[in-house]
Amino acid sequence: MKVKVLMMFVGALFLLGSCGERPATSERRGPAPEVTDANLLNVVEEALADMRDVELTGDPDYDFASLMQRHKEAGIQIADEQIARGDDVLLIELAERVVRNSERDLLRFEEFTDEFTPEDDRRTFRDAVSRYLEVAEDEVGEVEITGDDIDSEFAQAIALHHDQGVRLARIYETYGRSAELVELARNIIATQEAELHALDAYINGEDEDI
Repeated sequence: MKVKVLMMFVGALFLLGSCGERPATSERRGPAPEVTDANLLNVVEEALADMRDVELTGDPDYDFASLMQRHKEAGIQIADEQIARGDDVLLIELAERVVRNSERDLLRFEEFTDEFTPEDDRRTFRDAVSRYLEVAEDEVGEVEITGDDIDSEFAQAIALHHDQGVRLARIYETYGRSAELVELARNIIATQEAELHALDAYINGEDEDI
């Protein structure tokens, strides 16, 4: 049952997220724009377009922090829609957690880019990011939301968002030099993969224990 699956993963994520968390920002960045006449996949698509607009320096640390700011902002916007309009209590709890984690990570990424000066241009990293964005953009065009309620829409949109975030973090793992950001990337991978596992079960209607 969906409820059984989600109850198990919410408890597991509480333990996972409590390790090494920094406090969430005391102030929100302001309310996310309301999504109207468009599904939540448009938020993912717009985030990718914003990432395309980022002028990459070739410095893996600086560029990763810059790209992830757009990614985290999109996660907050998607989650805010579920919190405002969703019916499934456990999905709302997940959305609230996404907001808390994303705000915390966003602050760290912003602080990094404010204080860090790009040092060099590693073309291999820029090429890897370019390939990543091409694949991610194609994925959005191929996804069709199933179900006609906000809960189903949120689950599928945030699953795609998380999957793309994990892949970007893994690319950075290969090139990153900042110990702080590498640790943050690995925490993002662990947290979002755990959420993805439960979301996939929810989307597929699986009732097995996970």
